[in-house]
Amino acid sequence: IDLQNKPEEFLEKYKVAVGGDASIRAKVPLLECGEKLVVESEDVIKFIGSSIGSDDSLYPVSERERIDRFIKSFEDVSKGYVDFMAAKSDLDEETGRESFCRALLCLEDDLEGPFCLGDTFSVAECYAAPWVHRFSLTVPHFRGVQVKDLLHLGSKVPAWMDAVLQR
Repeated sequence: IDLQNKPEEFLEKYKVAVGGDASIRAKVPLLECGEKLVVESEDVIKFIGSSIGSDDSLYPVSERERIDRFIKSFEDVSKGYVDFMAAKSDLDEETGRESFCRALLCLEDDLEGPFCLGDTFSVAECYAAPWVHRFSLTVPHFRGVQVKDLLHLGSKVPAWMDAVLQR
């Protein structure tokens, strides 16, 4: 989709997907699966995760509450990252770094193994993977430090990030 010149067909589908509200600005992604239209990255990931395979392994019903909590917590991680990377002063950089690290450490309660669900790669990692990739490249380049070096020794987050990147 050309974001500057969205096709009329896309705009119409988006309008249908959001219940006919033309005031909502059409954004990507928009997933069309048969008659089903799904918007918003998180909803698209969850839809795919609950639709693939017969065992619902990416977004198991029994673990959805935990995955959803993880995704909600990850919103603070992405905000902290943006604040850290956008900082213009030393004080803002330190504040952003602390916010980013604190948010990353909050993920620990929902990490059971290499992934959120132990050995099972899930919707939680699908949601976080683009961010983890971004962190691994931009933090060392622009802030001169590895993300794992920002966290306390024994943190589960660096191993989780490595597992996500390897996957």
